[in-house]
Amino acid sequence: MDCKAHRKERRLEIKSLHLESQLGEKAFDDEQVINAFVEAIKIFSEFQQCDFVTLTSVEPKYLAQALNKALNLIE
Repeated sequence: MDCKAHRKERRLEIKSLHLESQLGEKAFDDEQVINAFVEAIKIFSEFQQCDFVTLTSVEPKYLAQALNKALNLIE
């Protein structure tokens, strides 16, 4: 993850997020990973004194919509 806290805007920007399963391992459970990630980002964004989070780029791309939806619920 590459991120930047835009303190004047009170916004945490996740510039790039790359998720991958370990070689030879079964693919990860999307919902479980998204939920765990969002919970961790809530804590991190509070620490950074940011009120909301934006996501610019994610791999794998098919997770972008679900991640953005979940991140939009952070308040």
